[in-house]
Amino acid sequence: MTLEEFLLDYIRQHRSVTFGELSQAGRDAGYPMSGELELGHGDGCLWACMSMEFAKAVWNLVDREEVRVVPTTQLDILVSSPRIIVSKQPPIPCRLEAT
Repeated sequence: MTLEEFLLDYIRQHRSVTFGELSQAGRDAGYPMSGELELGHGDGCLWACMSMEFAKAVWNLVDREEVRVVPTTQLDILVSSPRIIVSKQPPIPCRLEAT
């Protein structure tokens, strides 16, 4: 199963996931999730410390409109993704949902 297929299947199963939840699930399944890349929008960061494979997979799924980025709260991110991510851009609290 490709990383894209894994991510889409995981998002569909859980309906709505944070990047932290998705990142942990991918790591647990043995996919390369951690790296130096950031996925951002405008002056904000959706998620940092991504591998090239993770960033490309998410970008492709969003580009093909198989998933969408939806807003959430900072509290939701802290509860579901307690890992501290350091970015030069301010974080944008968001989730991924299957379309």
